[in-house]
Amino acid sequence: MTGRFIIPDGFPCMPPTQSQVQTSVENSLDRLLDEDRKLLVDNANERSISHRLAVYLEQEAAEFEIDYDIDVEYNRVVTENGTPGDFIKEVLYGQLSEECQGRRRIRDDDTDAQTVFPDIIIHRRGSSEHNLLVIELKKTSSSRSGKCDKEKIERYHTDLGYENGLFLRLGVGEDPCIDTWDWSSR
Repeated sequence: MTGRFIIPDGFPCMPPTQSQVQTSVENSLDRLLDEDRKLLVDNANERSISHRLAVYLEQEAAEFEIDYDIDVEYNRVVTENGTPGDFIKEVLYGQLSEECQGRRRIRDDDTDAQTVFPDIIIHRRGSSEHNLLVIELKKTSSSRSGKCDKEKIERYHTDLGYENGLFLRLGVGEDPCIDTWDWSSR
């Protein structure tokens, strides 16, 4: 059953198509721009904006056949697919360009803020097989170009098997908007 997996009761489910995922993100962004406009007008912290976007994504993902988890700055060590032992979702810094390195590696088990976590992910906790989407978000008020975020997304595709990646730059201030939408798939 290529492209499918079986949920515990034995019913085969199909993962959402790229188009379905993109539509869910677009709907979520529309809600963010409408319902949480003040966060963008006031140039609130990126984490606050990411959190609200993740709330809307979770509501959209409820329509998918597969029960995905939506997490912000996910940092857990998991037992891989129920087998004994720890599996750490990580991307090695050494595989990023010199400009984007700075530390040894990106690790998902760092709670001391010494590494970088993806802003938002849609995945299945406890598995490395159902990584649907990784989102990196920047605001237009950021002095960083987003180049390193795009590199991280590519590493999440390659190293962790994320099907889709999205780099978003959101316009802040009096006229909030989606400034940059850079979608990638593996």
